Amino acid sequence: MNLSGFETINLVSGKDTMTVSNDGISFSQATIVQLGKPEYVKAMINEGSKQFAIQVVDSNESAKIAFFKRKRKNINIRWNNSVLKNELSGMMNWDLQSYTYRIDGKYYKEDQLMMFDLDKAKKNPRK
Repeated sequence: MNLSGFETINLVSGKDTMTVSNDGISFSQATIVQLGKPEYVKAMINEGSKQFAIQVVDSNESAKIAFFKRKRKNINIRWNNSVLKNELSGMMNWDLQSYTYRIDGKYYKEDQLMMFDLDKAKKNPRK
């Protein structure tokens, strides 16, 4: 059978999400797989539209952030960057001492980008 024209689809259960908590910023397994398990991303904030995005980049990008280590068996990412956490929580007036905030992402394949609309964050009490 000729399979030219077909592309492999990476399927993972769950949603593309980002969670912001007092402990850091984490990305769901679905988000990581959807982006293709990239080694590097760049982070972008739009304060006017209250959006946060991560975009796949190569090692030559000056604003690159280490994302997924290929040798890892577990597919999970947590950034413990207090500057980014404080920037997001300050912009949104979030109480990270009492709550966590989960934001659904929207994937833009052509840009290798995951966009998170911070205004649509779901607030959950910390455990």
